[in-house]
Amino acid sequence: MSATPVINGLEESVSLLEMVKGIKFDDLDTKPTISNAMAVHEKLVVHGIRYVPKYKIKLHEECIEINGNSILENLQQIRKGQVLDVEKVLLKLKIEKILDL
Repeated sequence: MSATPVINGLEESVSLLEMVKGIKFDDLDTKPTISNAMAVHEKLVVHGIRYVPKYKIKLHEECIEINGNSILENLQQIRKGQVLDVEKVLLKLKIEKILDL
């Protein structure tokens, strides 16, 4: 299975599940909502197989703290659910920190 059908539409994911499993998934709604997408994703995970290769490279992760006090007021002005606006405000500090490294 591939993740592509989820991007195109939930109908394609449900059709793929029904084709692979040979049963109807009447409990899945294909209206484009977050809860419906999560329900379809859950079924894809349960009924699908994902191969994750073991790469020979090693990943070194480092958590870098950023003081966000300067953007607190901007964040408080963002309306509930405006995730992109939150990310835009946060991105400015992230870029500044990256350039300082």
